[in-house]
Amino acid sequence: TRVHFYCEERIEKLFDLMIMVNCDHIKSIEEISVLTKIVVGLGFPLQNVDKIVERALQIDIENCDLESFKKEILEVNQFLKK
Repeated sequence: TRVHFYCEERIEKLFDLMIMVNCDHIKSIEEISVLTKIVVGLGFPLQNVDKIVERALQIDIENCDLESFKKEILEVNQFLKK
């Protein structure tokens, strides 16, 4: 499935952000709130933001490459059908 370039770019930025969030291995309410606002700011559909944030936090980012992360987020974001 071909994905629009801007969507891939947003997911790549989210991936970089998740690496930063994971640095301390502690995800506080404040971090989750800021992450949610950033996901909105990156232009993901509002109806999917909570699902995207939840899934991004569940992914073991230390053991996940960018392509796997993209696939996971695309599935949540309903660009790909399971």
